[in-house]
Amino acid sequence: MTHGTEIPDILLGLCKRLPEPGIAVPSIDRPLVLLDREEAMPVACVETHKLGLACQVVVKEAQTPDAMLRELMDAGELGSAVNYLACSLPPREALWWATRFAWDVSLDIERTNWRKIQAPPVAPPPSAKEAAAPPPPKLTMPLDEIASLTNNAFGKATAAIQAAIASPKIQAAIAADPSIAEGGANFASRFNLAAASTNTPPPPKIIPKPSGKGRVPRKPAQAPAPKPLEPTTIKGRIALRRRELRLWALACALQWIEDPCQEHANLAGKAAKEITGGGVAKTLATATFWSGENLNLDTRKAAVPPPVTLRPKGIRSVLSKVLTRKGGSLSRTDRLHWALHLGIRNATGVEQWDDADADFKNYCDYLQVGTLNANGRGW
Repeated sequence: MTHGTEIPDILLGLCKRLPEPGIAVPSIDRPLVLLDREEAMPVACVETHKLGLACQVVVKEAQTPDAMLRELMDAGELGSAVNYLACSLPPREALWWATRFAWDVSLDIERTNWRKIQAPPVAPPPSAKEAAAPPPPKLTMPLDEIASLTNNAFGKATAAIQAAIASPKIQAAIAADPSIAEGGANFASRFNLAAASTNTPPPPKIIPKPSGKGRVPRKPAQAPAPKPLEPTTIKGRIALRRRELRLWALACALQWIEDPCQEHANLAGKAAKEITGGGVAKTLATATFWSGENLNLDTRKAAVPPPVTLRPKGIRSVLSKVLTRKGGSLSRTDRLHWALHLGIRNATGVEQWDDADADFKNYCDYLQVGTLNANGRGW
């Protein structure tokens, strides 16, 4: 197990089989041996399950499942190809296909969330106001320089006044009119006071303390109000519950796939009733229940066999919800390509559930220790 914000080793091992974005449309390079059944023949399959217009057009020329799939993929009708595979695969292989696909998309979402945690934060682009030219800096000058310049100015002004008073013309005017000297003396005194005020800081303001009379009594300290639950705590609980439901649905599906008995189908049906919401977990548990041979959970009553179209309906519902699941690095087109890749491998007998138990154990261990995944996104 790695530490810090590195992707856990368990998750890296589970994701080795996953593709990266940009996966191509798969090709059919082996015989689809598991589709060599009467129910999988194109004409019977399209008529029984009321498949879409693309399948109805192609089925007129395609007489084998291989040709049917090739025609649909060559025409770009990938969704129709997925629907045809869901209706033509045997029950056990079809449920394993949907389970493996849902599992892989969940792993891709977990892997993407860890990569987001590892990536350095990207600074947002500057706004139009911030991108404009900055205003010119304001000129500032230290206070001591300002005082020095002011004193020099007053000194020069004083020297100029004294030189003017000492001139012969001013002296003759003062001798003719003594009131000029009195006015000059008043101006000089005001000038000296203004010069002195530039070097003298203003006196501090003295604010008298209020007396005790009429004082408003201080309110007693109140206990702080309890803080509400933080959203991150609520999100953490929701993520934990989502993981529990995910494991529950996977366990039910894998249990029936390894031992397709009615007892395991009933366990999946009970889980589908208790799982709330309409997510992939509930849909997968429902599809597992519909893959059984009895729709009646009460074993004391008569058995109710499921209609022929019900099991493919459940498989298609799982695939549809997984294709539209938010998150992850794989786009919807990439997921369609990967779903077809897995479906073709199932139809050729290559993709089996031999390592399902070991993978499921590792997945459980990862969900218990992978607590750094703050988004908690899975199904």
